[in-house]
Amino acid sequence: MAGQVSMRPFIGLAALSLAAMVQALPANAAAPAEYALTVKPLLGADGKVGALDVREALQPAALPRDGLPLRLRAALSTFGVKAIAARVERLEVSDAAGAVAMLASDDAPSGRPDGAYRHWQAARQVSGPVLIRYRIATQAVDEQGGPPFGMKAAGGGVAGSGRGFLVLPENAASTSTLMRWDLSDLAAGSVGVITAGEGETVVAGPPQEMLELWMLAGPAAPYRSVRSPSFNAYVLGQPPFDAAAMLDWANRSYAYLAESLQYLGAPPYRLFMRTLDGPSFATGTARHDGGGSLITLGERYSKNQDLDYLHTVIFHEMTHQWVGQFDSAAPWFSEGLTTYLSAVLPCRAGIEEPAYCAASINSSTHTYYESDGRNWPLSRISASGSENVRRAPYGRGMLYFAMLDAQVRDKSQGARGLEALLLPLFQARQKGLQLNDAAWESMLARELGAQAVAEFRASVVEGDVTLIPPSDAFGPCLARYRAHWLAEGSAKPVDGYEWRPVACQR
Repeated sequence: MAGQVSMRPFIGLAALSLAAMVQALPANAAAPAEYALTVKPLLGADGKVGALDVREALQPAALPRDGLPLRLRAALSTFGVKAIAARVERLEVSDAAGAVAMLASDDAPSGRPDGAYRHWQAARQVSGPVLIRYRIATQAVDEQGGPPFGMKAAGGGVAGSGRGFLVLPENAASTSTLMRWDLSDLAAGSVGVITAGEGETVVAGPPQEMLELWMLAGPAAPYRSVRSPSFNAYVLGQPPFDAAAMLDWANRSYAYLAESLQYLGAPPYRLFMRTLDGPSFATGTARHDGGGSLITLGERYSKNQDLDYLHTVIFHEMTHQWVGQFDSAAPWFSEGLTTYLSAVLPCRAGIEEPAYCAASINSSTHTYYESDGRNWPLSRISASGSENVRRAPYGRGMLYFAMLDAQVRDKSQGARGLEALLLPLFQARQKGLQLNDAAWESMLARELGAQAVAEFRASVVEGDVTLIPPSDAFGPCLARYRAHWLAEGSAKPVDGYEWRPVACQR
């Protein structure tokens, strides 16, 4: 724990009865689930979801081992959500002996939007089943900034991330979670979905695994694909475009990603879209190899956000499923490779024109060339709190992978490209290889020699060398040009490069 402040007793307004909480368990189960979680969206007077009622049940086998006291926790805040634990109301914990008093304490501030928690510790030993219940308000629709982690009302329902509202046991012994929805407050025909499944779903792992899932409940008609049966999508509310056409585009993108990157095949994927009341603050986020993503839309567009922008967001978030995890805090691989692939694959697939891919590439090249951290080492970038610096590895990674693809194609006379280089690494990761800098450098030395390792360290790790890929690094339909512009939000002149469409044979 980072450091506790404020140790105070907390007990719910009323003891929680076992009979009331039995509803959190499946009626047809042969035996109660070790840990069950039920979420009920609650409609306010305005007809919008204003709060979530959360019920949890821990059976004896799921209680902490070695006589340790039961502990719960919720994040104080996270990226894009200013307050989480502070919105928790009516927290009630009980067992066979009755109400259980909980002692609350907060971690010291971490200096980041995430990383600090409120903890509740049972004031006495508990015996199962233990029942937990609380209510938490949804995040205000107009609270902006960061990924869409907060649970926000949309289209008669609600959508967001588990980390934006859940109070979970932090030392439970359970190895799976039975997730259920109570949709009795919502319109008839509403669905409850998480990225791991629709309706009643068992999620492998400890309770904290629920923090990493996207969640959606409400009158959202599922999009089912004949082309890709594993691809499903759900849209809450009415976005300012043809939703069916957008989902068909997303489905085609998903199919091409599976075909191009191969090693996963076509894994189950759930794309969620929530349409908020008001202008679009369109953002998206996905857990790396997490099986789904959430895109935030608005009833109308705000400045500089259009269909091309949303296409880029959707393709980028889906690409994370195949890029997956890399054992490093620096995002040069996970975000850099995702940015590269989402900039070039739509044009290779023929679902976008070269001008679209050029715009996507140039957005990242501008970020890279104008960043104060362009030539900083990754270690220094990771320690910086500047958004201008934090995003430098995205563009750095994109340009590096474009250069690497060009080198591989040149060496093989066009027979192989970056995907062929990555495939064995991804397959080895599936079998347990820890994909990190050492594994990456070993592959580079084997494929391209010691010089490639030196180039990687100088340009990516240390930042000593400014990356300038070959003119045709992004394909035959784009060419490199010198460019000059003013850094976004300032009058600072920038010298760099852009890629622009040229005549080509497609």
